Amino acid sequence: MIYAPVTEVLQYMDMELTHDEQQANQKQAEMWINYISMVLSQPEEGQPDPERRKAREELQRILMPKNEEAPSKKLLWDFEQEGG
Repeated sequence: MIYAPVTEVLQYMDMELTHDEQQANQKQAEMWINYISMVLSQPEEGQPDPERRKAREELQRILMPKNEEAPSKKLLWDFEQEGG
């Protein structure tokens, strides 16, 4: 038997339901991003499709970190700046 006010129990149940919905939405968003990134990362066959190229650029723009400042010093793992 539960000895708690009904409103507290209902608030707890609502909080748990909201939490579960948020986790499901987050998982769905992760799956969608993975799917889109896999589809758009496939090499194109034949003539390049301008619509697909725009979609790929849009995905890159969306997934790009907002902080676009370049590091002021060279890092050990930054192989692109070493020229190869």
